[in-house]
Amino acid sequence: MSKRKRTTEEEPPKPQSLPGPTHNGADKVSTFEVPVEGKKPIPCSRQGNPNSGPALIFTHGAGGDLITPAMADFASGFAETNSIVSFKGNMNLKSRTSMFHLVVDHHQSTNGPTALGGRSMGARAACLAALSRTAGEIKTLILVSFPLTGAKKSDSREQILLDLPSTTDVLFISGSEDTMCDLDSLHDVATRMKARSWIIEVEGADHGMGLKPNAATQPVRVQTGRLAAEWLRGRDGERRFLNVRWEGGVTEDAWAPERPEREVVGEEESPDGMDAESDEAEEDSAPPDSGTPT
Repeated sequence: MSKRKRTTEEEPPKPQSLPGPTHNGADKVSTFEVPVEGKKPIPCSRQGNPNSGPALIFTHGAGGDLITPAMADFASGFAETNSIVSFKGNMNLKSRTSMFHLVVDHHQSTNGPTALGGRSMGARAACLAALSRTAGEIKTLILVSFPLTGAKKSDSREQILLDLPSTTDVLFISGSEDTMCDLDSLHDVATRMKARSWIIEVEGADHGMGLKPNAATQPVRVQTGRLAAEWLRGRDGERRFLNVRWEGGVTEDAWAPERPEREVVGEEESPDGMDAESDEAEEDSAPPDSGTPT
């Protein structure tokens, strides 16, 4: 299998597999608010090309915010080539889904978003928002650390994925040590989805995309943002699996038709919990924030 290795000592690489412009606004964050009638506005940030509508509208997980490292690093990588709008919400799933609609509608005059996405609970809200929009309006979803199971392992969240229509393309980015998304289970769900799906597996990463050594965490998170932007610009329907890992630098294989069999080398201590946004308090029964839409 062919490999290409990227290290943090190198200049940030331009996308090799797909064409697309490179912008210099990845580290420039502008903030704004989306008004909500009778309630507090929704705090938002924008990175990337300021002269185009957002390619992606994205939100954080439960307990996170716009500056949570897992959120900020992903957005920074994505914004190197595409524009991204991120918004802050509360821990109520229904409310967060409503916020997606408000932020999407706010950007309709700029041709609307190409994709919706989120981390953890935010990924669930992105799916629910896509399902409740006009049929076919949202054609792409980017789901980072999708929580396939809740605090109770019997609490499966696969149905909203199975409900996504065949007109939708979905990118999953998940860590191999994510205790809330067993990758074997995710691959099984992907085979049963009507929507087309691609999976980026981050080897050794936990639910918060934390890795060991700690020095690997930020570069890998940023790279997942770059890869999501590449995928959004174009993707091969026959090659749907990508492995990303740390080998003294960020290393990734070429996209493959399927996931290779994993070698079992014994149990190791999981790094899970490093900078992870809690997904345990995200249920619909969580009390809505009085200052945000419900």
